[in-house]
Amino acid sequence: MGRSKLEKSLIDAVSANHEITEYELELVQKYGDLGRIWDDLSADIKATGVMIDVASGNNVYHKVNPAVTEKQRISSTMNGILRTLGIDSKGLSENSKTNKIGGGLSDRKRSRN
Repeated sequence: MGRSKLEKSLIDAVSANHEITEYELELVQKYGDLGRIWDDLSADIKATGVMIDVASGNNVYHKVNPAVTEKQRISSTMNGILRTLGIDSKGLSENSKTNKIGGGLSDRKRSRN
């Protein structure tokens, strides 16, 4: 499987400062994997809603979709990976507007909101 546009953008951003290490490549791959999970969770929330009904015995409870809290955890992990790579997501977003580095990152960030 080839690298996603997102992963290529991260590699470009890290490579702009120094030669990328195996460890950094692994972090980029994990970031891409988390991005795909994020997209799946977003699709679930869109399909089922932020609140879901859960049946327990004779009762039905209205509760927060677990995908919402999972997205929060994934977001924290993704931000941690960016920090470890020495990348500022705000800077990447600004740079992508001028076509320097970070191509798909600002698009992905906007689609999350």
